[in-house]
Amino acid sequence: MRSGDKAVIRADALRLRWLTVVLVVMAALTIGWPLINIAVSNRRMLAAGTMLHLGSGEAELAHFTVGRGWSLVPSETNPRLDYSLRLGRVDLTISYVAVIDSAPNAELWAGLGQVIRISNPGVNLGPPSVYKTAQGLTGDEGKLTSSRQTGTATIVRSASGTWAVEMILLGPRHSNPAKLLAAHRVMRSLMMSVRPP
Repeated sequence: MRSGDKAVIRADALRLRWLTVVLVVMAALTIGWPLINIAVSNRRMLAAGTMLHLGSGEAELAHFTVGRGWSLVPSETNPRLDYSLRLGRVDLTISYVAVIDSAPNAELWAGLGQVIRISNPGVNLGPPSVYKTAQGLTGDEGKLTSSRQTGTATIVRSASGTWAVEMILLGPRHSNPAKLLAAHRVMRSLMMSVRPP
């Protein structure tokens, strides 16, 4: 084989290699870019100290405040009914719940357990203990556990008794304790309107 033929073969191999690289990059962008775009556009960063409002009106309104680093998931948030918040791999869902006046707290706790079983299969809710917010509101709190996750579930009933706020905190079993503490601060910041409906 002549040296000229060898040079042509080498040039063709180099062109083929570059064409393969270009095709791989194009495929990665075609497939990966929409996924990256969905992940990025489905989060909205919140400024530290942002107060969020939850509920159906002034008589049934709850407020809570987030710290630094939290993002809101718009596709899973409806300010009248619920918020989906993230801090790294820690998820916090805060939901408004209408309550039948005569429903005892035990039924509210059982209902919260059903919500957790449906929304987070494999996660177990422990027995309730007394929970108190910074405003002095009381409710029930229990530990959440699974083979891969840990967290806390809380339900706080309004003074009127006709509505409540459920808070579900979940993160990986080996979550950063500072992030779990930040989530607990958001939960404790819960305030509720005291005006009767």
